Amino acid sequence: MISFYQQNNSHTELYKNGTYGNNVCVPNSKYYCQLRSSCIPGESSSVSVNNYTNSHIGDVGYYPKTLCCGNDTTSPAIANEAVNATEISSSEPVRLTANVTDSQTSISSVLVTINYPNGANANFTMSVLSGSIYYHDFADTSSNGTYTWTYTYANDSVNNWAQKTTSLTFATKGFCQTISGKALDYFTGLPINTGTATAIIKENGDRKTVTFSNGQYNFTFCSYIDTSRNSISIGIVVNSTDKVGWSSTVIGGGPFTKQIQQCSTRQLRFAGNAIVTTGTISQGSVSVSVDTEKETITNSTTFINGAWSINLSPCLIPGGLYTFSFGIAGEGKTSVLSIRQVAN
Repeated sequence: MISFYQQNNSHTELYKNGTYGNNVCVPNSKYYCQLRSSCIPGESSSVSVNNYTNSHIGDVGYYPKTLCCGNDTTSPAIANEAVNATEISSSEPVRLTANVTDSQTSISSVLVTINYPNGANANFTMSVLSGSIYYHDFADTSSNGTYTWTYTYANDSVNNWAQKTTSLTFATKGFCQTISGKALDYFTGLPINTGTATAIIKENGDRKTVTFSNGQYNFTFCSYIDTSRNSISIGIVVNSTDKVGWSSTVIGGGPFTKQIQQCSTRQLRFAGNAIVTTGTISQGSVSVSVDTEKETITNSTTFINGAWSINLSPCLIPGGLYTFSFGIAGEGKTSVLSIRQVAN
């Protein structure tokens, strides 16, 4: 309950708060005592003290802090578990947080159980971040694959334990590739001064964006996919102030990994002019089509005075390379052209 410096004419302190060795004890492992300004319902008050350590003692109300005691059989409450990232690079730490509270006594310890990609598991101790928020920076992420935060445990000062199933996952993208390329002006062949380049894995949607200068871009690109066993399609989209370009490549060995990224539908607008050596075509028709993973999408419309505009709404997978085929007809003439583009 409380500790005394000596057995008579003694100063006092809260039990376990310092170094006094003469303790007032009760034969109940769930009994607790706290110093409060006023006791909460269910607690009894016996004495008051002036401070937590090296203190005089008096009747209840004489000193500002009351020794409030009770029987605690309630376990701590665990809530709001979270991880700050679900995808990390190999050996990159991930922060685990949880809100742990106890209505009567104080929290003694908070533990988390982590399951590794190989099936092993281990417990780790959380520390106080702020108030009732506890955290652990888990850094043992050198193995490739998915980690699961399976359980959270907490106990209070009278050893009431709480267990909660957490089931939060995060995964390492431990298989890394280096991709380098040049962003050149189509007409002059000169390097583009500055811009961004975005690499997208078509199969699972992993992406990374880097800035570049003098036309040279470089990626250190990591994914869950083991490219020593599987192949992946990577689309690269380059943006500068007034230009957009693309590139596409295949990396890895063996069959393509499973396609898990879904397509996304967007309305695209294409426009141009139908011309001949003598001028514009007065009227005609234009059509456009694209082969997607599911079907061929087409549309057609008419135009006058050579200016044509046409919309298309295909469902495309980011990182995939697609060919848009156009057909233009008018005044007894026909023309075809195609545009290839990486979906972003």
